[in-house]
Amino acid sequence: MSQQSTVSPLNALRHHAVTGPSANILQEFYEYFGFTQLIIEESPDPEYIQALTGGAWSAARILKLKNSVGDVLEIIEPSILAGELTSGGAGNWSHLAFTVLSCDEAVSDVLGMGGHLVGGPVTNPEAPFRVAYVRDPALNLIELVEAMP
Repeated sequence: MSQQSTVSPLNALRHHAVTGPSANILQEFYEYFGFTQLIIEESPDPEYIQALTGGAWSAARILKLKNSVGDVLEIIEPSILAGELTSGGAGNWSHLAFTVLSCDEAVSDVLGMGGHLVGGPVTNPEAPFRVAYVRDPALNLIELVEAMP
């Protein structure tokens, strides 16, 4: 890549995420793979979820699990799908999440490299983060997270 990355050099890969109709079933499934520590269970503000998903969801329930080496798995249970269909099935928002220095710059870079904006950047009203969702040129979903001071 010829341009300088806006990905933070510290903890760049933030988490992996999977999406499904039942967070409880997925939580039980991934316990087998060592994701046994529940970090947080949340239902973010619906306006925030709608802004991030480009209106595809009206709400979501999110579980974050950790394994013994510190890897984080995010399980997303969307409440209502309004139309986002992806190769993994209806409403599949499985993604990689990266910590970035600037959401705006990272989105601009992604668009310049042939990616696509899905939603955001938007500030999470419940945490000091700005977040955007983008797709790479092959349409894989990526979450860009900028920690705010």
